[in-house]
Order: sequence, then structure tokens, then C-alpha cells
Amino acid sequence: MKAYGWFEWKRWMHSKKNVVLLVLLVCVELLTLRMMMQMDRYTDPVPMTDPETIWIRPLKTREQLSMLSEQKKQEAYALIEQSEKDMDFLRANLEKADLAKQHEEWQPFLKASIVNFLMLARLEEISEATSFHEQDFIHQKQIEALYRQYDAPDLGRYASIANLPMGHSSYPVYEKYVRYFDALVENHLVPASVYDVSAGTVFLQLARSVLPLAAVLLTGCLFWQTKKERRAESMLLTVPYLRRRLVRYESVARAGWIGFWLVVPIALMSVFFGMTQGWSSWHTPVFVFAPGLTSFATPLAQTQDGMMSIPIGLTILNGDTYVEPAMELMTCAQVTGLALLLGGLFVLFLVEYELFLEKVFPTSFLAIVVYFISIGLLMAAQGGVWNPMRYMDPVSVLTGYAGASYGAGLCVLFGYTALFWLLNRGLTKKRVR
Repeated sequence: MKAYGWFEWKRWMHSKKNVVLLVLLVCVELLTLRMMMQMDRYTDPVPMTDPETIWIRPLKTREQLSMLSEQKKQEAYALIEQSEKDMDFLRANLEKADLAKQHEEWQPFLKASIVNFLMLARLEEISEATSFHEQDFIHQKQIEALYRQYDAPDLGRYASIANLPMGHSSYPVYEKYVRYFDALVENHLVPASVYDVSAGTVFLQLARSVLPLAAVLLTGCLFWQTKKERRAESMLLTVPYLRRRLVRYESVARAGWIGFWLVVPIALMSVFFGMTQGWSSWHTPVFVFAPGLTSFATPLAQTQDGMMSIPIGLTILNGDTYVEPAMELMTCAQVTGLALLLGGLFVLFLVEYELFLEKVFPTSFLAIVVYFISIGLLMAAQGGVWNPMRYMDPVSVLTGYAGASYGAGLCVLFGYTALFWLLNRGLTKKRVR
């Protein structure tokens, strides 16, 4: 196996076309990272809906309480007077967070922001005019513990006079900010923008911008076979030892070659950033759609009107995941490991599919044409859970942005890979006879 793999790798490297293609890939990755670093300089590292821009929603006015009995009315007026002090505290805390942000004093900013969002979450929670989903409060115990930890004023006593607009609750949105900022405080991290490039984020950034298309292109272009090479492959089938193992050897050699050129350059970049900037970014929190890790579940279809995509740190959320309660925080290291697993299966699927086409069609040219056309059609199609190209971006699948399940991606890609591997073995045995 080792000798066969080394023979194939040397054969591919002897092609000037392949060398140029691989050099271009590395250049594109470096250019993409440089562009992100430039954008990071001008991007606010705090989420778009940051604390100082949130509208402080009012409580009911005295005129709105005029229909109450005299006793209830006086109790409501007393609550309104007390609420003015709490709202003044919230406004002052917002200004405190804004001032700390301007001076890039991130720990004071994060702690003040946590208090702000805790109060805003409570205002949402006490409103009878807001519709809730049953799952909205799955993190309530953690939020209650943070209330006590940060000694935030509890606005629960204003439940009877809350005046919030009708519609879906923003509680899951506010509690996301609370959990994200608290994770940054616990790990002594600074907020990272969606364009952050560092030791822990370089793979995630390239995995959702360059690597999916790079895997498709490299699989199609690197394994072009001349007539001479195809005849040599046929001769290998006459060797009994190789005849039984050729499909496995081809699969491992090609997948290993693609994986090497996709992962090793990025690993070297990560080491460079780690040595120059530090390694703390591996602990940067990223939101992941947790139910999708072990099931075919997808985020709730509850898109807010007009909302396309919102960043919370490194995570890009769409209208569904922005209000989806079941979003859990994982570190960059954990997300990278899961993305590598799904990405590796995606590469294996592409390799087995390309090998299948090589065995079906008489020339490499025709096989590659069919390969790119079929892959392009699958990418263009919306498709359902069975479309393998739906899982080409492992980071978007993990964060729920793609509207697909990570667990489904593992099963679907593994199923297609196993299917084409069996077909390849069958076709190889047929050619031997």
C-alpha cells in the first residue's frame, strides 16, 4: 500500500499542470486570508445588534393604566416610579459599555453588556404580549445563575405593566448574547469579528470560503489520466495481489493526496499565526446547532422578516438560527475537529464518485466533463437531505446556517461513499474477467 501510494503521488507531481494548480490553490488561500484581515480592521468585533443600539422598550404609561381599580392603579404607579430608576441604571450601563468599547477595555465592556442583555431578556420574558415557543427557555437555568453572578437588577416585578409589541419573542436572541459574552469573560478573550484570522480560526474561515470548491476542482483536475496511464492501470489488474486491493489503494491514495493539499498548508498557516499572535483563539466560542449533531433535526422555520444574516462573533446566523434556542457554544478547536470529519467524508465521496465515472466512461475527458456537469447541477439544485452537495460547507452545516443537519450529512456522505466504493469494486472485477 505504501509503495503504491508513493508511486501515485510521484506520478501526480511529475505533471506541471498539477503543480501549477496546487500552487494556485495556496495563493488563493493566502489572498483570501489577506482580504479577510483587511476587512477585519474595519469591522466592529461586537455583533451588529450590540448593546448600545438596542431600543429600551417602555413600560405601560399612566394613561394606559387608567382603567384599573384605585388600589391597583396606585400599585402600578409605584412600580412605574421604581422602573424609572431601573431604566436609568440600564441606560447608564449601556453608556458604560459604550465607553469601555471605545477604549477597547474588553472585560469591562463584556461584563456591562451581560448585565444589559440580562435585563432586556427579562423584559421579553415577562411580556404577556409576546408569543413564546416551548423551547425558548432551555437555557433558563444558566441565565438565572448569571443573574445572581452579575447581580443584575431583576425586572420581573414589572410583569403586570410590561408593554412590549406583539410578535415572536426576542428572548432567545438576547440570551445568545449573554452566553456568548459570558464565554468570552470566562476564557479572558476579546470579541472576534466574523472576519477574524488567527491560529484557531484560519481553518474555519477557509472551510466556508475556499475549501469546498477547491475539493471539487482538485478531485476533477488532478486525476486526469492519459491513454498511457489508463493502459498501465489495466495492466495492474493482471497482478493478483493488486487486483483485489486496487480500488482501496486508489481511494486512499487520492483522498490522502487531496486531504494533504487542503489541510497541510492551512495547518502551517495556523502554526505561523499561533507563533506570532498566540494560541488563545482556539478557545474562541462558536455557536453550533446542537440537535443536528446527533439527529436529522434542522433549525426551527421561524425566520424574522427582513433578516438575512447576522454575525455573533465568528458565527454567521440566518433568520432561523438567530432565534433558534437550541444553539450551543463550542470552542474553535471542537468545531474544527467536527468540520474536518464532515469535510473528510465529502472528499471521500468526491473521490469515489470520480473513480466511478473513470471506470464507466472510456476516456478521462468524458469522465471529467460528466463529473463537473453533474456536480454543478447538484450545487445549483436546492435539493433535500439526500443532496450530497448540501454538505460541502461543513461550517455552515454545523452552525445551522445551511439549514441542514450535521448528523444527516455524516450519514448521507458515508452512504454515497460506500455505494460508489462497492460499484467501483464490482466494475473492477468485471474488467478483470
